[in-house]
Amino acid sequence: MIIAIEGADGVGKTTVSKLVAEKLNFLFVEKPLHYLLDNDYNKYIKLRDYFNNQNDRNLSSWFYGLNYMLISNIFKNKNIVTDRYFLSMYSLSYSDYNGDIYDLLIKKLEKPIITVILKASSKIIYKRLIKRNPFDKDINKLRNIDFLYNKMYECVNKYNIPYIELDASYINEHETSDIIVNKYKNIINGE
Repeated sequence: MIIAIEGADGVGKTTVSKLVAEKLNFLFVEKPLHYLLDNDYNKYIKLRDYFNNQNDRNLSSWFYGLNYMLISNIFKNKNIVTDRYFLSMYSLSYSDYNGDIYDLLIKKLEKPIITVILKASSKIIYKRLIKRNPFDKDINKLRNIDFLYNKMYECVNKYNIPYIELDASYINEHETSDIIVNKYKNIINGE
């Protein structure tokens, strides 16, 4: 079973994902391709950067598609929380000429029991990124934050993906994770 936490860099995905995993006794999983690279994040980052720097969005789509296919394979029959999944991949790599890749991937990937779109104001995300690292290159991505979220909503509408949206601008990571845990419990209990 998968709980997917989606959102912009600096919104708190990783922190919230880890808390949700801890509270539910799930595994926290990110960047599953690194498991094939002897758990070496540097190898993964090098590979990721290579695909992200290609003009052909087909390559990055397949790269991230493989990443998330691995979640369904490596963690089959396990309960996991992942920061980033299909919506992030779509919002970062979808283009007019590679929609067929996403049409196939949506059929092949395990569907999350909950997909959370985590949001916060650009001002708050900026503060979080600066706190994390004053030289964080993700700060430059804030210019495209509206585009990123618009693509996520396009994706959930196109593929009829159930989701919840949480604005974490004025609630802390513990409150945010509690909301997600309660939503999960409601789904499990059929509420």
